[in-house]
Amino acid sequence: MQLMKIYAMRSMHLWMTILTCCAASGAQYYVDPNGTDSGSGTTISPWSLTAALSDNTLPTSPNRSLKGGDTVWLREGVYSGAFTSRLRGATNAPIRVRQFPGHRATISGGVSSSLHVLTVLGGQVDFVDFEISHSSPDREVERPF
Repeated sequence: MQLMKIYAMRSMHLWMTILTCCAASGAQYYVDPNGTDSGSGTTISPWSLTAALSDNTLPTSPNRSLKGGDTVWLREGVYSGAFTSRLRGATNAPIRVRQFPGHRATISGGVSSSLHVLTVLGGQVDFVDFEISHSSPDREVERPF
């Protein structure tokens, strides 16, 4: 009987952990390789990656509604170019930028000569579950020691 009680408590704790970690908190926004800077971040009118990563604290930013605890979903496809994130989340509620489940999102520097594919200047943002690549043969630079 004692063993069953311990097992039931552990099982319940595991389910609570799964529900807590996987439950989405905050608003959900969407980005698409064909999204626009004037999009609203919805599934019907997704943002471009440039718009999604712009400084969300400015009143003129297309993503000004983004706040700590929100999730930005990257839809299937290749996002070509060099990008800079100026997003700002909150200390205990970061903004999450992640690949939409079942999709494969890749940020690719392509053949640009830029050394950086993704530059992060903001703060309190988690970037997870997507690929970053750079195909340029000229991406190496000599640096003095």
